[in-house]
Order: sequence, then C-alpha cells, then structure tokens
Amino acid sequence: MTDFLGLKILKSQSLIEKTCESLTDLVLAGKLGTGDYLPPESEIAERLGVGRSTVREAVKVLESKGLVRRLHGKGIQIVDESRKAASEMLQLMLRREKSSVGELLEVRRLIEMKMASLAAGRATAKDLSDLRKILKKMQSTGTTTAEDVETDLTFHEAVAKATQNNILRLVFESIRPLLLETILTCLNVAPKNELSKAYHKKILEAIEARDPQGAAAAVGEHLDGTEEMLKQAGIDINRN
Repeated sequence: MTDFLGLKILKSQSLIEKTCESLTDLVLAGKLGTGDYLPPESEIAERLGVGRSTVREAVKVLESKGLVRRLHGKGIQIVDESRKAASEMLQLMLRREKSSVGELLEVRRLIEMKMASLAAGRATAKDLSDLRKILKKMQSTGTTTAEDVETDLTFHEAVAKATQNNILRLVFESIRPLLLETILTCLNVAPKNELSKAYHKKILEAIEARDPQGAAAAVGEHLDGTEEMLKQAGIDINRN
C-alpha cells in the first residue's frame, strides 16, 4: 500500500532502517530535492505506519549522513552535504596523487563524451531549454572570466543531468570543483577564445538533433581544441 508520494507502509525488519530507506527513496525518485522539506514527522509516521520516535531516529541517521538538517521553526530540509563531502574527499585524493592536466583531459573524454551521447538520446524538452539558456549566456560575453568558466561547467553539468543517469550526473558533479580549479589555473596563461563558444554550440546542436555519435564527436573536438590551446601556451599537460 502506498500514498501519493509513493511511501510504502512498512512491516517488521528494522523500522528505523526501512524508514531511512523510504525517505531517501523520495529524494532519489526526484519527488523531493535539495532545499525541499520533508513532511512533518507526525505525517510521515502515519503514512509509514510507524511511531514518531522511529521517524525521529531515522531523521537523526539521515542528519549524520548529511542528507537532511533540522531548521528551527521550519522543519527538516533536504541538503546535499554528503555530496559536498564526497567531492572534497575526491579532490584531496587527487591532489595527493598529483594528477596531470593530461590525465584530467583523459577523464573528461571518458565521462563527457558519454554524457553527450546519452543526452542526445534522452534529453527532455526542459533539458534542451536549460542548455539553450546557458549557451546564450556564454555567447553574451566577450573576454573569458572566472564567471564564464563557471557558466561553461554549468553547461556540462546540464548535459550530465540530461543523460537521466543519476550516477553519471553525480560522478561529474564530484569532479566539477577539480575541473573549475584546473581551468582557472590554465586560464591565467591560456585565455579561452571564441572557439570555445563554437564548440559548445556544436555540442548542443548535436544533442538537439538527437545525434549521439555527433554529440560525442563534438565533445571530443572541444577537448582536442582545449589540449592544443594549452600546448600552444607552453603548458606541459603531462607534468604532475
């Protein structure tokens, strides 16, 4: 038996654990997102057929995992601190490994070419609209600034979202800060030019045309251009 949010009436097993799973499922299913609030504890308890004490304990578990937080007078809000923590841990590990720009480009090829390919077959009308708005913002600027780099990465993040693959989206989001840091460093010696806007336009056109191979190829061309630009600026992409 379920209600309109899809919460199943729970039976036996660890009720606290099952309550955690049910509340987490609401987020994973997209019914509630970051910034939204969970229903009141009494309402959750009634829907799931458990006691309020069970709900309170389940919420404590979710708080410890960085998935929710209590805001006095407002309720229990969904946050993404666990994602932030995972991203920061990944950045720390990569810094310890002293990865090169070349290695990062290889990872971008693996992830972003596949993202574009999937997005070409799965993007919704809203996904396409979001990508058009971001591209329009990119094209409205002249020189490349730190804000433009943020917009650039937001474009690729929107492509990741358009894959409808949550794991792939989370993988990209986890390396986004590393990409930003690296691109900003490179920007100081190799400012991006109008070619970058052309590359992104070509990526979007292939996604709009529902052309997976063309979208992946457009991303590959974009990264080829980035690599060549860095080499021309005298950056050793293989240096750790």
